[in-house]
Amino acid sequence: MFNKNVTQCFDLPNVVNSLIEVKDKLVDTLNILARMVSGNILSHQRESIMALLTINVHNRNILLGMIEQEIKKVDVFVWTKHLRYEWDEQSNNCFVMLSNAQVQYGYGTWDVHPA
Repeated sequence: MFNKNVTQCFDLPNVVNSLIEVKDKLVDTLNILARMVSGNILSHQRESIMALLTINVHNRNILLGMIEQEIKKVDVFVWTKHLRYEWDEQSNNCFVMLSNAQVQYGYGTWDVHPA
């Protein structure tokens, strides 16, 4: 959703204001996640929410940089240098994008759990 939300901003008349709106919604989500992770939840739920927090903080920082630099075009390196993921409704697949490259996600798994 993040990639689609940001990419859609570039099609709107006031790109920077649109990016600010996306950032504001993202900050609202961060606040909700922060409250959730502070609550009485199971450890696997806490780990999942912490992962979402990490990703969303990174996304917020990307947006702050783009807003500060007044990025107005989708193909500017400040945006395209980031690894981005997007779900394609037509093919029902996830795509990974970096710069001007796009590849279908391979659904590989990593053994990610506490030692």
